[in-house]
Amino acid sequence: MLKEINDSMNDIFDNAYKALEFAKKEGADEVEVYCMKGKSISIDIHRDVIDLAKESLISGIGIRAIVKGAVGFSSTNDVDRIKEASILAVRSARVRGSDPQWPGLPKKRKQPVVKGIFDKKIADIEIESCIDYSSELINGAKSIPTIVPTSGHFVCGNSTKFILNSNGIEIQEEDTIVSASMDVITKDAPLSTASEFDMSRKLDVDFYQLGEKASSLALRSHHGITTKTRDCTVLLEPMQLQIFLKIPSRPR
Repeated sequence: MLKEINDSMNDIFDNAYKALEFAKKEGADEVEVYCMKGKSISIDIHRDVIDLAKESLISGIGIRAIVKGAVGFSSTNDVDRIKEASILAVRSARVRGSDPQWPGLPKKRKQPVVKGIFDKKIADIEIESCIDYSSELINGAKSIPTIVPTSGHFVCGNSTKFILNSNGIEIQEEDTIVSASMDVITKDAPLSTASEFDMSRKLDVDFYQLGEKASSLALRSHHGITTKTRDCTVLLEPMQLQIFLKIPSRPR
């Protein structure tokens, strides 16, 4: 298994170097190559049943070519088309107007290391364990008898990213992520719905508690009262504030 992982990483590096050389030979003044390889597992929940579980492999390469300050871009997930993508990046730069104020790609220097974004437990996780975590999510939502789950989602993944440019920059990074969400509704009228989610770089999410929190929120919202249109102070929980302001969630 370790040999397969090492071979896979070597393939990423080899493809990146090839793309860089292809673009330079085509006439690019500067070149930047970004490539990524990874795996994701996702579980869909319908009511209180696991509806779909799937595992996906992800890979791709993007080439940014600069010609006289003009930037062209192309990408592919087919290793047999890396040369074609590199040439297209250069050609797309040529059809753009030059930018005399282009500052140039970053120069080679020591880059800071980002810590706390990789968890080997997520990288090594099997789909059976993900199904178990999804079941915990369902059981937590069903822990309050008057609340039933309507839908939910579990997803986790890991990736290795590699970026290099013609100025000597070479950076590799591994990261992981896990997220889960649960939507619930009360059994009795007047109906009350609620949702809860969590996201982390580490496998430290309490999935049972997440489902339980969604149901607890629906229970607290049951038998809500109406009010007249007026100016008043409103206290919002973080979840509601995020939805109201459409603030994107971030892994902790």
